[in-house]
Amino acid sequence: MILPADADASGLDERYAPVVRLWTLRALMRTNAVSAFVGEHRFQDVAVARLLGWTDAAPPGYSEVWALKELQDRLSALELEAPELPADAVLSENITGLAARIGLTDIERDLLHLCAVRRHHDQFTAVLEMVGPLTRGSVCRLLAECLDRPVQAVQAALAPRGNLCRAALLSVDDGDRYNFPMKVDMLYGLAEGLVQEHEDLLDLFNRVVVGSPPPRLGLGSFPHLAEDIAILRGLLGGAMRAHTQGVNVLIHGRPGTGKTEFVRALVAACGVRLLEIPCEELGGGPRDGGKRFKSFRFAQSLLGSVGGDVLLFDKEIERRTGIARNTIKSWLRRGQMVEPKYPPRVVASKLAAYADQTIRISCPSARTAEAPSGSVLAILSSIPENETLLHAAQAGIVKFR
Repeated sequence: MILPADADASGLDERYAPVVRLWTLRALMRTNAVSAFVGEHRFQDVAVARLLGWTDAAPPGYSEVWALKELQDRLSALELEAPELPADAVLSENITGLAARIGLTDIERDLLHLCAVRRHHDQFTAVLEMVGPLTRGSVCRLLAECLDRPVQAVQAALAPRGNLCRAALLSVDDGDRYNFPMKVDMLYGLAEGLVQEHEDLLDLFNRVVVGSPPPRLGLGSFPHLAEDIAILRGLLGGAMRAHTQGVNVLIHGRPGTGKTEFVRALVAACGVRLLEIPCEELGGGPRDGGKRFKSFRFAQSLLGSVGGDVLLFDKEIERRTGIARNTIKSWLRRGQMVEPKYPPRVVASKLAAYADQTIRISCPSARTAEAPSGSVLAILSSIPENETLLHAAQAGIVKFR
């Protein structure tokens, strides 16, 4: 890889080096990681030793007592120096723009910044791994020490209903005790995008949300939906003009019936931009359903405060994405989708204008549920055959027979 002139071996701007050394020394000296780094006759990781200023893992006069004193002296000197994150570095500017768009607090922004740096820095990662398996509580204490922040503030920032988790930017795996890289996850593709220059903030997330291809058909190809098209054009057009929150439309039906193409034609006719969550990886392989749902959550947070766009989420649960049924049920309990009356089999396409308020979604064959608008992944087993398209459209649902 060819690095920019102002980047170090990690690929980060070289001005990050003092901050990374400070975080590394705090992680070593304020946790049990130092016992894994300081050996009887040498430092146990030569790359980390070089990061901290030694050219050799066993410098002259080395002893455990000497090593601990040297590490503490270097930490104290850096604490007095108080290095700051470079505000005009590409990574820093991208995080600042993202934080402003989503509404992250200072501590949420700093946590995201640290985790992004960690993804690009092998030596810092190695030191965090030296701490050993972590619980959620010990993760919060470790990050609090690295950032020199109150542990309660870090706990609040990483809470399941906090901004970072709701937007799927960062998540903590509560399933078991894991080392840091496995315990704290970052949105797919985010770390790579944050270190690249982009003209538009949305371009930074091209692995998460992309512009939809232009429609191959016009609305004239759907004459049987003329009445429903009129309703939907009025609904979406009015929502865009008035910046209405809480507009969600489900297009439900069997695979291959033209749902996605209809959505593209409808939004094009409304004269607004259609964005969608990719179904494929950049290499062409299918994208994991869990990654797509996280991308969906993030896209809503990114675009919700701006408005003017429509988001397409094309989904077939279980059969195509491999999302386990108990995972779906956990999303339901958190109010992130409409609860089905029967076990879900297909979810077709979801057309959603973004919103922040809570709305009531009423669907045939589904229990009325409270859910965050813009976060309603509508799941239905079926719509009764006696329901007309008009009635379904008025309820926010169009079924393709």
